Amino acid sequence: LWLILSAGMMIYNYEIVKWFNLSPQNDHRLFQFHTSIGLLLAAVAFALVFIIPFYGIFRKVKHTWLLTISTVFPALSAVAYNIVSIRDIVSNKVTLYELTFLDNGMSSSYAFVQFGEFVFILVFAIIVGLKAKGLYQERRMALEKQMEIEKRAAKELREVFAATDRFVPYEFIKSLGRKHITDVELGDHVEREVTVLFGDIRNYTGLSEAMTAEENFQFIRIFNGLMSPIIHQHKGFINQYLGDGIMALFPHEPTDALKAAIAMQQQLHQYNIQRLANGSTEINMGIGFHTGSLVMGIIGDAKRMDATTIADVVNTASRIESLTKYFGTSILLSEESHQRILSTNDQISEPGFQFRYHGLVQVKGKKKAIGLYECFDGDLPEIRNLKAESSAHFQSGVDHYYQKEFTMAKANIAKCLAIFPGDRSANHFYQKIVKVLEMGETETWTGIEQMESK
Repeated sequence: LWLILSAGMMIYNYEIVKWFNLSPQNDHRLFQFHTSIGLLLAAVAFALVFIIPFYGIFRKVKHTWLLTISTVFPALSAVAYNIVSIRDIVSNKVTLYELTFLDNGMSSSYAFVQFGEFVFILVFAIIVGLKAKGLYQERRMALEKQMEIEKRAAKELREVFAATDRFVPYEFIKSLGRKHITDVELGDHVEREVTVLFGDIRNYTGLSEAMTAEENFQFIRIFNGLMSPIIHQHKGFINQYLGDGIMALFPHEPTDALKAAIAMQQQLHQYNIQRLANGSTEINMGIGFHTGSLVMGIIGDAKRMDATTIADVVNTASRIESLTKYFGTSILLSEESHQRILSTNDQISEPGFQFRYHGLVQVKGKKKAIGLYECFDGDLPEIRNLKAESSAHFQSGVDHYYQKEFTMAKANIAKCLAIFPGDRSANHFYQKIVKVLEMGETETWTGIEQMESK
């Protein structure tokens, strides 16, 4: 607004003479209004030119009415003038407005002062603009610096979370209803149904004795590096590394644990090919798992906390894994897990798994017997084919055994061994049947095999 008024003052002399008919009246030297009316009329004239969209209409009126009866005075003396409005002339009502002009020199000086003000304001606006630009750039640089700091902090935080995830799995934290490790508090716990899987390298003690400490470390590192991704790919996570073994949790379905176990055995076969090619001995692994209720929580004290699992399902899964060596199997699972797998497995969308029932076993430290099933889908192809071919005889022999039909049981197991003589599970059952036949059936016989060692 200041700029508009200042520019208007610069042109007020011309506009007043142009818009009004001025006549000298030396006998009325009234020094009224002076610059105030000039400022007002000049500002209105300037606004009309630049603001009103119907300027063309006013231009037409100006040319037809104003210019025809106006006289332009290029130089007015320093006297008072009467101003007659064109509107009053048209309406035959004459109203005199008195106005005094200064001489040309002072008028020019005033215009120069106004121009100086305009230049000052313009320069001031430029300075303020440059200052504002500088402040904006400083603010932008500060904002960019802050964003860079926050970005770096976020990256460091992600690295911290990734590092802690290697010690406390994110899935464990998520199961506790927490989003980050920083949210975990002492005493946090949750009870849920999970499948606990144990995997253990067979005869590791003998293997480790033939290796140096460095070779042992590298061997375990490579083994865990092969098995851990498979567990994660099948919706599980590592709860503990046990030196020569792994404890993993599968919080969704037991089928995930079974698929992971099969894939782990197949990966081990590929690794053994490399070991044999390098002149090393092949290794074997037993996998056992069980499904049940589990308490996951944070224990310890204010200075040292640890994530742990507390439940009977953990001990049972560990005992089942140890029985893989006893029965000579690669994968053993509890009857509870087996039933869940059969109820959730879609036989149409994917082929069914191959199982063999191994009967009832009472592990050490447990009063209740558990049913065991073998899955041989993870065995080497030649062994898998032989077990599949003899599976019907094996299953029939086990059924007759628990029905106390020992002669029929012996005959079916013998057929199984005729197809696959190296079947350790079939040999185990055959020896049990022979023992019962030799000793005779007792009244307390249940067929439950009691394990005296872990």
